[in-house]
Amino acid sequence: MVLSWVLASALGSVTVLGPTKPRRLVETQDVQAMESSERFPIKTPGLVLGRANPKQIKLGVMLARALCVIGADNISLRWLSFNAKAIQSVGGLCYVVNITRESDLAKLRAVTNVHMVATSGQVFVQAGLRGYPALIMHNGLVK
Repeated sequence: MVLSWVLASALGSVTVLGPTKPRRLVETQDVQAMESSERFPIKTPGLVLGRANPKQIKLGVMLARALCVIGADNISLRWLSFNAKAIQSVGGLCYVVNITRESDLAKLRAVTNVHMVATSGQVFVQAGLRGYPALIMHNGLVK
């Protein structure tokens, strides 16, 4: 259920593809309400800046879109700048999982028009992700 909330918070009106038929998780207005209640600071124990990741994580579902996981630090900012076009080309969305202030989110959003949500990345830790920045593809492959 946690994974469903995380996917829903990033994807808006979402269809997650699973082993059976697609199902709708939440509506766009629910996501907008979650975004307006972003609380700072946000820390995600278990996700470490620059730590190596496995080649694939176990999401348990096929993502409707690729996701990037970043922090509000200089390394993530440079990574986002370098990878913005690639993230956009796969329809990616970004989770900011370690951030101190709302103004830091504005700095990240100024780099690209990729949709970003500041939220805990604990669901990614549970799925096997260990570090950020990272791009998680539809099938759980980590780049």
